[in-house]
Amino acid sequence: MEDWYVWAAAIVCGLAGALPQAYLFEKALKGYKDVRMDLGLLSVIVSFVTLTLVLLAVWIVAPEQELVFGTVMVSAYLALWGAEAVRAWRAATRD
Repeated sequence: MEDWYVWAAAIVCGLAGALPQAYLFEKALKGYKDVRMDLGLLSVIVSFVTLTLVLLAVWIVAPEQELVFGTVMVSAYLALWGAEAVRAWRAATRD
């Protein structure tokens, strides 16, 4: 695999792994009442299992690219949550 393919795939996988949690976060930010703690816990478990299985697949298919892929995937995941944290902070401090 070329390096830019690895980076692109890792970014897509990192953002896709954050989708279950991001969906619930958006609903909570908009004030929907059907966001529950059990759904939040389930979204964390789904994200963890998904990202772990993706890393397992990369380890099986291209073990020499696993470190780069994993680092970029986690960075994309955390970048999304960094942006969402700023949005949550702005929503909480809005007058």
